[in-house]
Amino acid sequence: VSAICACVGYLLHLGCWWFYWVSSRGDTLGKKMMGLHVQYEKVPPGQEPSLWAGLGRALALSLSGMICGIGFLLAFFNPEHRALHDMICHTRVVKRP
Repeated sequence: VSAICACVGYLLHLGCWWFYWVSSRGDTLGKKMMGLHVQYEKVPPGQEPSLWAGLGRALALSLSGMICGIGFLLAFFNPEHRALHDMICHTRVVKRP
């Protein structure tokens, strides 16, 4: 019974995390506090990205962290400081105007 409760709790946690990432389209609370914004290259300025774009970035973010976080480490070696999920989704984190 405790294993079932743990699995259900984990799935609820994962579902909430996914919903947060998809609905925020990457502009998390931490980014907002730091004055940062996720800029989607294929979305015209002033227009909000779709929920599908947010879902794609959330999926790519999971991919970045899968193998010991190597996708995140790419940002240190990329001249534009873009991680794997940014390259996949054509996004970049910029200062909020």
